[in-house]
Amino acid sequence: MSHPSDPAGHDPLIGQVLAGRYRFLARLGVGGMGVVYRAEQIGLERLVAVKVLRAHEVAGERERERFLREAKSVSRLSSPHTVTLHDFGATDDGRLYMVMELLAGRTLRQRLEVEGPLGWEAAAAVLEPVAASLEEAHALGVVHRDLKPDNIFLAQTHDGREVVKVLDFGLAVLGEQQDQRLTGDGQVVGTPSYMPPERIDCQPEDARGDLYALGVILYELLTGETPYHGETAFKTMMAHLHDEALPLETANPNVSVTPEGEALLWRCLSRDPAGRPASAAAFRQALDGSEAALGLMATAAHTTPA
Repeated sequence: MSHPSDPAGHDPLIGQVLAGRYRFLARLGVGGMGVVYRAEQIGLERLVAVKVLRAHEVAGERERERFLREAKSVSRLSSPHTVTLHDFGATDDGRLYMVMELLAGRTLRQRLEVEGPLGWEAAAAVLEPVAASLEEAHALGVVHRDLKPDNIFLAQTHDGREVVKVLDFGLAVLGEQQDQRLTGDGQVVGTPSYMPPERIDCQPEDARGDLYALGVILYELLTGETPYHGETAFKTMMAHLHDEALPLETANPNVSVTPEGEALLWRCLSRDPAGRPASAAAFRQALDGSEAALGLMATAAHTTPA
């Protein structure tokens, strides 16, 4: 796991050894529930990322349960497109930690900030492996619930290849688990721009909420902005329920999408979960079909006489 470097001052954990096995080398960043460090696994001399529950939250039962739930969720997953969990546990003084693979590269958010909107083929190349990660997770009863470009990592391998990894299962639920104690009574959790309408409207939610987030991300990759947004978090959430997203060609006049691709996008963004693709596998199949249609369209354009 990796996050942008954090320029904070001296961290007292740097140089210390966690659980007798992991020596902290540098702070990488701060997540929703924890601080992420680059560390060395002593004995194996392997560099890893260690996520530690923030000190002021150690005593909080709700945060501890959420942190352990993330570890248990990721421990069930083995997709090459899901961040790998090596270890998790608690120190003698009760500090919770997770040990994950250390990734080099950048988040999808960072790529968008540098390059702007992507073409359909580039967007599909990112979202196909994300859907593969979700396909395994959903089959094992794990729903992510916080998909966004910040949690999609474009990892660079030693031979220069790019591997897409899904990060941060901190809001994941297992199976039919809907424990309000872990989120706060009446509190809607997640990132407003990517929340499915059913969560905002306090309705039952399942894996199709992740498919809605995929639709939001796809729209953002193609246009450079999310389909629903407002001046505040509340207004953004209300926009998911009541506003109409701008057509793709209005949001980005340079976008080029086949009818099949655009149909997939709007299906994902259906306010009714029943209108969305039935599964991550169905999303991948439709994505493959839209890519094939785009290739046929490009071939026809190239071979049509002037």
